[in-house]
Amino acid sequence: MNSKLQSFLDILGITEEPVAWAYEAEKPDSDNHPPDCDMPTLEQEEKGRADFRPAFERFSCLIKHVWVLRKKGGAAWTSADHPGCPGGTQYVGFQKGPYDFIARYVSCGLPEGMETEHYLDGPDSFKSMFQCMDPLPAPNPYLVFRKVGDFEPLKHDPEFVTFFARPESMSGLHQYAAFLTNDAEVVASPWGPGCGNMVSWPRTYRATGRTRAVLGGWDPSMRKFLKTDELYMTVPYALYLDMIERWEESFLSTATWQGQRKKIARSAKAWGEE
Repeated sequence: MNSKLQSFLDILGITEEPVAWAYEAEKPDSDNHPPDCDMPTLEQEEKGRADFRPAFERFSCLIKHVWVLRKKGGAAWTSADHPGCPGGTQYVGFQKGPYDFIARYVSCGLPEGMETEHYLDGPDSFKSMFQCMDPLPAPNPYLVFRKVGDFEPLKHDPEFVTFFARPESMSGLHQYAAFLTNDAEVVASPWGPGCGNMVSWPRTYRATGRTRAVLGGWDPSMRKFLKTDELYMTVPYALYLDMIERWEESFLSTATWQGQRKKIARSAKAWGEE
């Protein structure tokens, strides 16, 4: 971890190096990925020939693989033939969407007897949300996650960086993003699944040409892969570079923030993470 990043994390009271990610052409040398699985196409679903049973039998949440990376290092990745779940592969751009099956699964409309998530009040609501998110096609075959420092020896930069923190530290990231951009709406926190707020929404916002930091971690289905009370924020790589360069100009160097650091210390003590 470089000294600028270390100083920035120290002032925020964050002890964990953030995770960065990018779409890459080459498969990483890592076994931290979802199992292989052939996912149905929209055309197959429209013709009544889509079988989603293998996808659920080989289900493996992308956020779980990020969690393993956070604990063990290395790389985590997913691809079209290692999709993890039928929703996730569409959110990160490896399949067109939305599946009607997923629209019913996320809301309350599966007649097959499978328990549904009831996160929205019907399939049409999900389809509207999905179109608003508008996941972009994957530009390369592999979506790869690493600790941000592990990108330094590579020939390319990451596209985005994701910080994990509890609210006491996250408040600093939230307010600091506004300091850097002079944009009152720079932090967005839209509805979405775990991978949607980590990957889909950041890419969609970038495509509009406006800088956005996306606050996520709200999806109850994936919170088992976060610490208690933990959230995450994903920022464009360019904003991340500004963050580690300019924090001493901001409120993070004031007595106000020093007071907040005392509460961060109490939080760390409460969770046995001093």
